[in-house]
Amino acid sequence: MKKLLIIGRGFLGNTIANVAKTKQVQVFEASQNSGILLDIKKIKTIEDTILEIDPDIIINCSAITDVDKIEEESKNAFEVNAYGVQNISKLSEKYSKTSGFILPTTISRPLPITSNVKFEFILNHNVILCQNRYFI
Repeated sequence: MKKLLIIGRGFLGNTIANVAKTKQVQVFEASQNSGILLDIKKIKTIEDTILEIDPDIIINCSAITDVDKIEEESKNAFEVNAYGVQNISKLSEKYSKTSGFILPTTISRPLPITSNVKFEFILNHNVILCQNRYFI
């Protein structure tokens, strides 16, 4: 049976987990507040979780998406949305049995340069640097 590690337990993470649970997949859910506890800003907590579970697939659904919160708490949002994703990307490249990273992007037109747009650019850049295979 394949092991799936889903990081982030918001709408997207929960939806993916619910679908995966109907298949022949063992699902492990992790977040900062529930399930397997980890902080994506701290690479050691992610690495410990990956070593303990030994997942076949890692899906990152964690992000701060509330635009107002991103602007108000820009340092924390940057650490989660840029460095957190970079941490997961590095470790998935190192430990995952299948290597690849999917980056859903929301930028389809020119946008004003806000913290959110900066984070998305840096996130994409960091994953490209860390991964041999990635999809945007």
